[in-house]
Amino acid sequence: MLFRSIRDPVQFYGATRQIPANAMVLEISSHSLFVSILRKSKPAPEPNSCTAGPVLGLIRRGNGNCRRQFLKCVGNLFQLGYNLDLNAIQREVPASSIPVPIGTRMIAPLIRWDHSQTFELMDYGFAACASSSETRIDVDLNKEEYAYVKGHRIDGRILFPAAGYLELAWGKLASMRGQQQENTAVEFRDVCFENPIIFRQGAGVGTASFEIAIASRNGGVFQFTTPEGLVLVRGEIRPLNPEDVLEMDLGAGSPLLRSETPESEEVRADICLSSEDVYKLTRLASFEYDGIFKGIHSINFGSMIF
Repeated sequence: MLFRSIRDPVQFYGATRQIPANAMVLEISSHSLFVSILRKSKPAPEPNSCTAGPVLGLIRRGNGNCRRQFLKCVGNLFQLGYNLDLNAIQREVPASSIPVPIGTRMIAPLIRWDHSQTFELMDYGFAACASSSETRIDVDLNKEEYAYVKGHRIDGRILFPAAGYLELAWGKLASMRGQQQENTAVEFRDVCFENPIIFRQGAGVGTASFEIAIASRNGGVFQFTTPEGLVLVRGEIRPLNPEDVLEMDLGAGSPLLRSETPESEEVRADICLSSEDVYKLTRLASFEYDGIFKGIHSINFGSMIF
């Protein structure tokens, strides 16, 4: 054996020097014998050029369950960005089941932490992370911030307004992107209002809590849920680029908005509903608006004046 090694030496070192510095090396054998040797003999990357490629061993004898070692190696390959076909090793998991179909509801609102134990933590004074995808919102009608909601009554019950959910989702996405809400243009799609929030009336009531979750800072699926997991509103939101936003002329001469009543005798002859008439009709339809929800000044058949 010694004579054979001297006569026909294995050029192992020279072969390993031909491996690119950023290449991933996987040793496929019943025992990963050369992993440590390959890590030492592989060429080192040049400064400021590339990172050294990893060296992995499939199985190592004497380290327990070989199947666990094999799956761990497969997991390492996934972390390195290699997309493997898992059906070849585990056919009972169909590829169509991963990922879940679009529209599947989020499970995050159904998961709760166990706060039965308390621990003292150091407060470093950091502000809450605005990039978090989930936020809890506490609405208290007794506070000035949400007192306006009392003016939104339907069938004698105070309901959180539908547009309020959209405004909160808009503000949440803007904060996740580190932008001012008024400077962030967004688009809503497929919005579905599933369950309303009804505030009980009386002393010591008028509070509600719900959570908003948005897929990412680039938008996507959003939903509002109660602490019990009941879905309130769901849909899609995405930010718009400035060039995608259509400029609309809302000046004094625009047909969409007029600053004063037209002086034409023809228009004056049209039937016009005053603000009192409009909200008398809404009350008959069980919409009892008050406060900022009574923003209509008058309505006629030719234009709307706010």
